[in-house]
Amino acid sequence: MSWPSDTPDLDVLYGLRDEQAYFEETTLQGYPAVFANQNDWRDRHCVLYVGVSDDAVFYTAVDTFGEEGAPGPCDAARKAAESVVDNLRRNPAA
Repeated sequence: MSWPSDTPDLDVLYGLRDEQAYFEETTLQGYPAVFANQNDWRDRHCVLYVGVSDDAVFYTAVDTFGEEGAPGPCDAARKAAESVVDNLRRNPAA
C-alpha cells in the first residue's frame, strides 16, 4: 500500500487511460477505484487505485512473483485496499 504525494488523482489516471495496458473501473466500499497499470502482468502483479476524496488517492500493488498456487494478485490488492478503507473509517484523523 502506498500513499505518495505524487500519486495521480483518478481524473489524471482517467486522462492516461489510453497509456495503460489495462484499465478496469470498479468501486471499493462506495469509493471510485481503478485497476490500472502500464504493463499487463495481472496474472502475477496487480495495481488498484482508490479515490477517497477529490484530491486523495492511494494504491495497493500486489506481486505474487509468479508463485504457483499464490492467490490472485488483483483479489489480494482489493483485500489490502479494503483494509485501508476500514482503517480510515475507524480513524478518520489518522
